[in-house]
Amino acid sequence: MSENSTNESQTPLPIELVEAINNLKDFDDFARLDIYSALSEIFSLIPVRTYSTKTKVAKAPIKRGWTEACYTKKEFEAFDYISNNAGIACGLASGIIVLDVDNIKLFDLYIRNHHIDSSYTNTFTVKTGSGKPHYYFKYPKDQFTYGRYQEWGEISVCSGIKKQVVAFDILGCRSQVVAPGSIHPVTMQFYTIQDNLPIADAPEWVLDLCRKE
Repeated sequence: MSENSTNESQTPLPIELVEAINNLKDFDDFARLDIYSALSEIFSLIPVRTYSTKTKVAKAPIKRGWTEACYTKKEFEAFDYISNNAGIACGLASGIIVLDVDNIKLFDLYIRNHHIDSSYTNTFTVKTGSGKPHYYFKYPKDQFTYGRYQEWGEISVCSGIKKQVVAFDILGCRSQVVAPGSIHPVTMQFYTIQDNLPIADAPEWVLDLCRKE
């Protein structure tokens, strides 16, 4: 872990911060700025887009060179987050690697087929605006650079037609995950804290998948 990272990312969020996040009801920039400021003391934050436009994609980082925040925490600039969401830069600076479940059925199938027990759920977990989980784990200190891994699967979209979709992502260095307190661009629901548990060590099966890349 770099000198700029923090061990605070390995502990639950303060209860008052969890309550502030989970009690968000309206798109209140002042309340969200307070939340993002508090989160920036724990994680390495970057501004990300709230909505898609003709030329910009929702959830995408706004600033060029944002991946530097995966290695070194940047000073929080409130102006960058007005009307924007926040992203957490995964990797060394935040001290986390995140399991992002995109398709619950395909993910559950992968877990069953690979005989993975449910212990991976015993960690700090964010519920996304689409209702799916982000499982946070400690970024290993073994000097290996853990990047991003994507697992794909096949779903039926109509009779006789199948489509390849992402089942889950593992997000490490040079990746970011939408932060709690942000709003989903489609459902308009907030990202909330599902389980305020201590951030657990990354399961070996998660790390093994990242080592493939």
